[in-house]
Parts: sequence; C-alpha cells; structure tokens
Amino acid sequence: MKKVLVEAYLSNNLGDDLFVEILTERYKNVEFTFNGGENSRIIEKKVNTKKGKFDFTKISKYDAFVVIGGSLFQETGGIIKWIKIWLKLFLKVIFFRLHRKKVVFIGFNFGPYKHKIFRILYGFLFRFVNYLSVRDIESYNLFQNNNNMHVYPDIVFSSYENNYSENDQRNSLGISIMDFGNKVNFQDDYEKLIINLIDNIDSDLTINAYAFQSSDNINDYLIIKKIEKHIHKKVIVHKYDGSNLKDFLEDFRNNKYMITSRFHSLVLAMLYNQKFFSISYNIKIDNLLRAVGLDKFKLVPNDFKNEKKISWFIKNINKSLNDEHENYSEKLTKEFGEKSKKHFEYLDRILGK
Repeated sequence: MKKVLVEAYLSNNLGDDLFVEILTERYKNVEFTFNGGENSRIIEKKVNTKKGKFDFTKISKYDAFVVIGGSLFQETGGIIKWIKIWLKLFLKVIFFRLHRKKVVFIGFNFGPYKHKIFRILYGFLFRFVNYLSVRDIESYNLFQNNNNMHVYPDIVFSSYENNYSENDQRNSLGISIMDFGNKVNFQDDYEKLIINLIDNIDSDLTINAYAFQSSDNINDYLIIKKIEKHIHKKVIVHKYDGSNLKDFLEDFRNNKYMITSRFHSLVLAMLYNQKFFSISYNIKIDNLLRAVGLDKFKLVPNDFKNEKKISWFIKNINKSLNDEHENYSEKLTKEFGEKSKKHFEYLDRILGK
C-alpha cells in the first residue's frame, strides 16, 4: 500500500473537510497520514487515514507529500510569523525532494498578500514542487512561468457527477452565516445585515441557517445563535461538527434558494443547482462569480451599510431571484466538474486511480 503525508486545514471546516473526503475517497488503496489535525473528526471516520506529526527521520516511508487546500498561502501576522511558516514548509519540501519523493500542492489560491517578498519567496519554494494546481486564474498568472503550475476550478466541483441536483428542492431558503474572526472590521455590520435580510424575507419561506465551521477560533454556530436573539422569525439551525458531513450536505442541497457567505457554500449552490445570491468578502468569491457571469449578484463589505443596495438585494430575493441566475446552467457546472478532476491528474499517475 502506498503511503502519503498530507498537510491540510484541519479544523472541522466543511470546505476543507470536503477536500479530505474527495482525496481519500479517490484513492481508497492509499494510506494517508495527516500532519496535525488532532481535533479533526473526519480523519477519525475514514478507514485509510490517520493522524501524525511530521518527522524528518521518517520521510523514507512515504511515497509522496501532498498539500491540499484552498486559502493556504495568505500573508497574515507580521513578517517574522509568516517567514517561519514559509521556512517550515520549505524545509519539508526540500527534504522530501532530497529523498526522491514526489511533492504535490493542489487546489489552492494564492494570497491575499501585502509585500512583494511574500510572493517571491513562495515562488521560489514552488520551484521545488513536482506539481501545483490553483483554482483561479489570478493565482496562476502570478506563477505562470513555472511549468509545473496548472489552473482548474475548485476541487469540490470534481464531485459534480455525484452531487448535481435537478430542480426538485423544497421551497426554502438557506443562509450560510460566517464568523470572520478578528481579522476584519465588518463582522458587526455583517451580523446586522443578516438580521435585516432574515426579517425582511417573505414569510412563506422556511429559513435554514448553516454553520460551516465551529472550532475554537472560528465559530459560525455562535454567530448564528447571537443573530437569533435579534430576529423575529424562526430559523432552523444546522451545525457542521466534523462528524455529520453527509447529513449536513443532504439538508443543504434540499433548499431551492441560497444566500452564500462562505466560499464553498457558493460552490455547493452551483453543484446543487440552487438559485443564489452571494455575500462576497474575498477575491476568491469575486473570481468565481465573475467566471459564471454573476458577479453583479452580490453584496460586498462596503455595501453592508448601504440601505439602497440592501433593499435591492432583499427585493430580488423576494422575487424568487432573477431569471439571470439560470444562466450559469448545468452545462457550465458540468464543465467545471470535468476540469476540476484535473487537479488530480498527477496524483493519479503516481498513486493509481
């Protein structure tokens, strides 16, 4: 049995756990050891996964080193902090390559970053990686001179064949509600926006609120419970806890309409053929909306206090969304699904499919 060491974001976050699910299900005959993730529940539920710690003396037992995830390379904290993070990853890559092991980075976007040296150092590191794939053209353009760099839609789109839904959902509205953490200055305005939206949505719609992550540092569920105290309608709350992936997704997909905050709530809304509006807090969401021609159907943080824009948003939701939302179509989602599978083309060769 081939063995792979994996680094991923392992904090019981739905989007990142979907990466783990897709990777481990694709290669069922491979043993995956995940570096860290002591509290990750999805790893505990898989038969071909285990938790571990990176050990330079044990590199020889692995066939490959895989880094999988979305927003993996962001410049956060001071220069000393991110240089330490960069150096640790660089040493891992170098040691694997010195042992003639394959190194693969898949599914990420690069940034945001503030300083040119951040991009330069990661560009240098990427030169030692056998295969890299990003999920947006903007990240690709930063490193397009690297012949090992590729660009495909988000990895979750690769589950298209098993997840695309026909239009048979219940007459309900789902809302992905997000804890942005302490790195933004618009959390309070965002919560007031959600309260405003819920209180002004047509009363005949059942409203479901979804918490994609409820960890120590980021807790969507606590934000939902906080919002519940200020709304005048019943909201059914669904909390992802790392152990209920199948049930959480099944309930999410049954909504006809969706207001998305988290990036993967948008991806899932497309996979599930839902009519959606997006709250876009990050360029990765803007890029995806632009790719499907729906970048005008969104609110951004600067709109959170704009009563005119919010009124427009609510009006369109109450009109059961605009017909233009049909334009992204099953054909485009299927196309994304086929392209997304190419994230794994190199791993298919070295691990077998």
